[in-house]
Amino acid sequence: MPERSVIAAIMVAMTDFSPFNVKDEFKTLEVEDIKSHQQNISIPYSIAMYNVIKDFNLASVVRNVCAFGLKSIYIVGNRHWDRRGAVGAQHYVEIIHVKDFNELLEIFGEDHLIGLELPEHYPAQQDEFIPLNKFRWQENSCILLGEENSGIPEDHLSKLRNKVYINQPGVMRSLNAATASGIAMYDMLVKWSDYGYV
Repeated sequence: MPERSVIAAIMVAMTDFSPFNVKDEFKTLEVEDIKSHQQNISIPYSIAMYNVIKDFNLASVVRNVCAFGLKSIYIVGNRHWDRRGAVGAQHYVEIIHVKDFNELLEIFGEDHLIGLELPEHYPAQQDEFIPLNKFRWQENSCILLGEENSGIPEDHLSKLRNKVYINQPGVMRSLNAATASGIAMYDMLVKWSDYGYV
């Protein structure tokens, strides 16, 4: 039986060269043509996620960016991440690496970088959070996601004017980052498509 490292290498190779998990009409196109189409239909929003300790669910967030048609994803911290869970999406979306939060803040500013978190984890800032369904996205906004288990550092979140949360009436404490990102991206897409507001 092949060693795990060999199997992993084969999976990465498949992810790197196969246009799978795209819609049927794109399967015969070159990667650059698919990427060009993705950029042409993208909505003017981005997402950012920390990659400092572990890259849990980062690949799934990249996949969500491709599915919901966001303009780009910013990876904050380490450049290396396990691409297998992205199933090729990394070839079709713009991925931008920034070294730290301050660089990201300089790009978007405190008004356009929006923290997505659970208010109860930040008692001192709890009153500043807005429910996602009531939030109005400005054009060229960027959602900021924390890493799994650690979230957004409190001192970073405090520098943002806008903080949103996803209402969760059930008994579970939280969602994983990929699920939360998908809900937020869908909210962006629906509001942009239905209202086109900025």
